[in-house]
Amino acid sequence: MVFKLNQETNLFDTLYNFNLIAGEGWGNTIIDSVVYININGTILKGLYVNGETFGGPIIERIGSPASFISDNPACDPIDGGFIRCYFDSVLGLYNFTTKDCEVVTNSVFENMTESEISIYPQPAISDLNINSNKIVQAVTIYNLLGKELLKIKSINKNIFNIPIELQDGIYIIKIFTLENNSISKKLTIKH
Repeated sequence: MVFKLNQETNLFDTLYNFNLIAGEGWGNTIIDSVVYININGTILKGLYVNGETFGGPIIERIGSPASFISDNPACDPIDGGFIRCYFDSVLGLYNFTTKDCEVVTNSVFENMTESEISIYPQPAISDLNINSNKIVQAVTIYNLLGKELLKIKSINKNIFNIPIELQDGIYIIKIFTLENNSISKKLTIKH
């Protein structure tokens, strides 16, 4: 189940309930149909509700592709429309559209905030600097299909050389600190 805070009552209302089947519901929401979606080898439940598609089913773990967690703009007021991609440490990267990934969303399972770590330059040419107040232990680089391309287990002074075999393009870099915290970021390489 996923809950949202009701600003008027200061209580939590049910946003999604993936434990229900077609014909059941919560509040004013009725599930029309249930689908199962294979995302990078993981089967997730999807819900179509109230005769609307919201750009596709509301997907377990992810939410509605029309807006990250909810089809309700009150829950995601600055989303700017459909999300293109979703990434977390379990599912890897999933692209909702045929367009390139512009936004990659870390799941709630990642445990560092965006402000704790940054990477530069973007695009990276030969070296990538990882700016963090934590010691970087390792990095893993994935392509946009979620395939692991490179794992580096020893980083010297939070700088690593971009291997020449990584062609120009957009990648996902997952950064691990000595405390076993991690965060994923978009990395652009241009040799």
